[in-house]
Amino acid sequence: MPRRRQPPILFLAATTLLVVVCAIALGLLLGGDGDPDVTTTAVVAHAGAAVHDGHGSQPAAHALEPTPGAPRGDVVEGPAARRLAVPILMYHVLGTPAAGASLPELWVSKARFAEQLAGLHEAGYEAVTLHAVLHAWEHGSPLPKHPVVLSFDDGYLSHATVAAPAMRKYGWPGVVNVTTHNLGPDGLPRHLAQAMAKAGWEFDSHTLTHPDLREVSDAQLKDELRGSRREIRALTGTTPEFFCYPAGKYDEHVEAAVKAAGYAGATTVEPGIARRSDDPFQLPRVRITNADTGSTLVARLRSGAASAGNGPAGG
Repeated sequence: MPRRRQPPILFLAATTLLVVVCAIALGLLLGGDGDPDVTTTAVVAHAGAAVHDGHGSQPAAHALEPTPGAPRGDVVEGPAARRLAVPILMYHVLGTPAAGASLPELWVSKARFAEQLAGLHEAGYEAVTLHAVLHAWEHGSPLPKHPVVLSFDDGYLSHATVAAPAMRKYGWPGVVNVTTHNLGPDGLPRHLAQAMAKAGWEFDSHTLTHPDLREVSDAQLKDELRGSRREIRALTGTTPEFFCYPAGKYDEHVEAAVKAAGYAGATTVEPGIARRSDDPFQLPRVRITNADTGSTLVARLRSGAASAGNGPAGG
């Protein structure tokens, strides 16, 4: 009987090395999300200019997909869902501002953000979209017993590189209130925004250029509201239901224009916990800062002290 040939030792070693390298690469892609705290060098812009936020490494699109958590059985629907009060958290940039950066109070570090998510999760909160909240309030559709909305204003790269991977751990979606002129290589890249949308993230309008809508012409007001809605629909395939007032600035004329543009509601920078009884075009939010630990954030939400940490900047 002929002897069976044995694979060469070098071939076995090379094969083993290849398997190890692939395993490490896969682990980094699906589990790792970089250093715990990335220092940025940019200034936050609030006039529609594109923004660098220092998070240059971009995740693969499938790494942004949410991982569904285990069913918890704490879902409510019908009249109980209609009565739920829902905190809408307001974030801007995730990272660490450089010395002298504009509006440093709008930044939350990567480590602090992870701590805040862990605190919310341990307290029983589950993140949902504004779409889910609207349908629960209107139709009694199911919601978690303790829902929370995490909204991110403007459209920064860190929304894809920090927020999405961190929230993926819990299977949570977020809401990006995107200024569409920030979509691109200098802000939130379009392909990452599309990947986030496919993973269940909601994209709502924050205008084209982030102007003070009270000061623009009627023609520009219409374009800012409707043009941004068209761009988001073209990007994500979904028509935005909600609008977010730039810097929280609006009046009766602006609110009427938002309604006429076809939106179902709008968020503000006014402090508070959102309820069905609120004017849907004046929904309050809870400003989150780097001073909020996981435990103090939960305490704020449970006590209804949404005003803590809310200042004039941002939105």
